[in-house]
Amino acid sequence: MSLKRHTTPQIIGINGAAARLAQIGDLVIIIAYAQLSRDDARQHVPSIICPFD
Repeated sequence: MSLKRHTTPQIIGINGAAARLAQIGDLVIIIAYAQLSRDDARQHVPSIICPFD
């Protein structure tokens, strides 16, 4: 399996209903989902990144 990371530094767009409520400087929680085979899911270790800790 090959993974690629695409980043845009310091730019996060908020869409949908949340876009009406979001303000510059708000804390944003970003969640990503993946579809994995059973074997890959058993070996997967999720990452949690807390940039302010």
